[in-house]
Amino acid sequence: MTIVSAVRHPDYENPAAVRAAIQAALAPLGGMGAFVSGGQRVLLKPNFVRAMDPATGGVTHPVFIAETVRLVREAGASDVMVGDSPAFGSAMNAARKMGLPELLAEAGGRVVEFRDVRRVREGLGNGRFKALPQSGEAIDADVLVNLPKAKAHCQMVVTCATKNLYGCIPGRRKALMHCLVGNSRYLFARMLVDNARTLGAQLHLVDGIVAMEGMGPTKGTPNPWGWVVAGTDFCAVDRIVSEALGYAFDEVPHLRAARDMKAGATDLERIELVGASLPEMRPASWLKADLLPVTFNPIRLGIGYLKHLRQWKTT
Repeated sequence: MTIVSAVRHPDYENPAAVRAAIQAALAPLGGMGAFVSGGQRVLLKPNFVRAMDPATGGVTHPVFIAETVRLVREAGASDVMVGDSPAFGSAMNAARKMGLPELLAEAGGRVVEFRDVRRVREGLGNGRFKALPQSGEAIDADVLVNLPKAKAHCQMVVTCATKNLYGCIPGRRKALMHCLVGNSRYLFARMLVDNARTLGAQLHLVDGIVAMEGMGPTKGTPNPWGWVVAGTDFCAVDRIVSEALGYAFDEVPHLRAARDMKAGATDLERIELVGASLPEMRPASWLKADLLPVTFNPIRLGIGYLKHLRQWKTT
């Protein structure tokens, strides 16, 4: 059995209350001290899909990030980094858009860009990619804490812990890899599972206080789901979040891939949900995405690359 913890929380208005909700979600796992100890360098990986208003539900909320930074600092970390490789632009652009640098200055964290690219070959079994380009910043951190946003996704059905770690593949390589799977959602999902399990994040802490429904990851609408979810197994966390939001197991490609690859706990019988029940966690309503192809049109890919470069120059 693996534990997934869930705590209800309504909004981001009171940072101290957000921090208390995160602490309550971590308590069944041993608290932040079970993952972070004195002198360690810790990387938090939020969802910075692009520079956008956090009120949209499209990015991990800055208050959620900053209060997690405080908890990591309190656990004794010597350096707390917040990093991602957005689909467009830079991590700093995304952070500025949401007012995060000021909050991090108070909490004791800093924004980092993913510039160091490592080729990871060991432990892969996805059947398509023999190497994955991963962030050296993520690999070298003593502790990697995944801070995904719960969102519907127009290509991969739903995005949470597994998909969020795809942001540890730096730059426009992510878009190119979309085009190398023959438009197979399942093959792409197998790569996502390999990426997540080789990165080996020690903790997954989901910001579902305001989620995104509909045409996520960027064009959906905010849904006040009202939950903080925590776990150590990315598969188990995604199974609980997906189930709570109304997705059948076979609907979610990366859950099917994880089961076939024996990557983690995907069966509900192997997951102990603490602090809530699945019926409690179901939202009053949830709009699923209309699915689009996994691959990108080459023209769109080129335009996206130019847009990405232009946004980097404004960092």
